[in-house]
Amino acid sequence: MERRLEKTIENDLGKSNLWTNEIKKDCEDQIVFLAIRNNLIDFYHKGGRLFCFDSYGFKTHLKYASESPKGSALDKGHIVRIKRKP
Repeated sequence: MERRLEKTIENDLGKSNLWTNEIKKDCEDQIVFLAIRNNLIDFYHKGGRLFCFDSYGFKTHLKYASESPKGSALDKGHIVRIKRKP
């Protein structure tokens, strides 16, 4: 496993409304934890991967999108692409 992150991905995350308005404070408060792996940032909460961020933006699993409460970041349309499990 290689821990690296291209500067463009880091810059794009910093410009993201979801990061600025929702996730950054949760990371600072240690509610959400991030992991960097091979040009991908994973965001974890209570042991589950909420979503990831890469050169295409935020992605999540349909499970988290279907369980997200009204008014949450997922409900606000911040997620670019939701992957269905095959």
